[in-house]
Amino acid sequence: MKKRLICFLMIGAVVLGLCSCQNQQKEEIAQVDLLEENFEQNAQVPQQSASLPVFDEENDPQAVEYLKMQYQVQEDEDIDSIVQRMWYLGNFIYFADEETFAESVPQKGMQNAPEHSRYVDFEDLTAHLYTEKGKEQLLSAMVGGGKYIEQQDGEYYHLGAWRTEPPYHLWMSGYQTVKSSEGQIKVQVDYQEKDLQDNITSEGSVMMTLVNHDGIWLIDDYQSPTACYPSEVEFDLPVNPEHHDQKVVEYLKMQYQPQEEEDVDSIVERMWYLGNYIYLAGEITFCVPVPQEEAPREVYSCCFVDFEELTEHLYTENGKEQLLRAIVGGGSYIQEKDGKYYHLGDWRTEPAHYSWMSGYQTLDSKEDWLKVEVTYDEQDFQGNILDTKSVPMTLIRQNGIWLIEDYISPTDQYFLTKQLEEGTFRQPE
Repeated sequence: MKKRLICFLMIGAVVLGLCSCQNQQKEEIAQVDLLEENFEQNAQVPQQSASLPVFDEENDPQAVEYLKMQYQVQEDEDIDSIVQRMWYLGNFIYFADEETFAESVPQKGMQNAPEHSRYVDFEDLTAHLYTEKGKEQLLSAMVGGGKYIEQQDGEYYHLGAWRTEPPYHLWMSGYQTVKSSEGQIKVQVDYQEKDLQDNITSEGSVMMTLVNHDGIWLIDDYQSPTACYPSEVEFDLPVNPEHHDQKVVEYLKMQYQPQEEEDVDSIVERMWYLGNYIYLAGEITFCVPVPQEEAPREVYSCCFVDFEELTEHLYTENGKEQLLRAIVGGGSYIQEKDGKYYHLGDWRTEPAHYSWMSGYQTLDSKEDWLKVEVTYDEQDFQGNILDTKSVPMTLIRQNGIWLIEDYISPTDQYFLTKQLEEGTFRQPE
């Protein structure tokens, strides 16, 4: 009897165990089924895109796509795509015909235009596109004589389409890397201006500096070609505040501060550009037109804004002396009168050698001394190459700044060398 009872209890335990096991398996299977069901349901729900400061009803697909990329780190990205994206976005924000970043609003106490467009979220947009310096430049931009962006009651507005910039975001034709490091890229972007029929009307170039912040590339320094930047016009440089070539001004700025770890290419390019640009009387970046009675003679038409200041940051004493001896068309290119310096008028000017550099060869190089032979392509008015020549240039670094020590402009070389050798050189009256 006792043995039967024990046997019965053992059989019952086995039955209960089997039941428990089956229940557990059913629960696990149910849980798996539930997870699979939830997964399938979630997969059917479209993933929401990141919230972007754009106007839903008027989006430029390329601008939106580029802006999305500004919200995430781009690993192993090549410089071409970086420059293309930042040029597009940096100019698209000036293109008031498009309302991707803003919506048109009626005039409410705003000035400078009959209509404005209100940014969807200006702070968020600029935080993912500009450094603080770049943002300040944007806010200071003047278009058509008025501020492009204004703030009112905590909102930001830009001018209406009738005061807009041209579509420079579509006009990039190429670029040259001026400087590149792990966290900074400085480029010179070339663009072609076009008419409504897409015909090229002119060409130009402008500098752009990009900075990598936490894996995201931002615009640190960029001035739109046709906009004016009051804060940049007021810097203490010897240039005409009403007319200046942006590339020249950028290069001249670099002459006011030591360029650490600068490569030879950028040094030679800058000094060749500035050293020849000063001879191009057709440009008035360094000077202002003057009345005929003020000039020393009828052939002199422009007065340097501050010749001493300019040459101090561009030439050594020997280089400055060479410039003052320069002969153009049989007469001195620069002449002094009453403490002011004047250069010849357009009809006596040099060709555009500053833009004709095609290469260079290093002849000798030391820590603070550099001698090169620059090759340039002489061109006609249609840009056809007529001849290829070369001329030497010697640069010296003083207090961390590279200056021109020895350089004679190509078309002056014959006159000056010949007269100095013969001892017949004299300063024209």
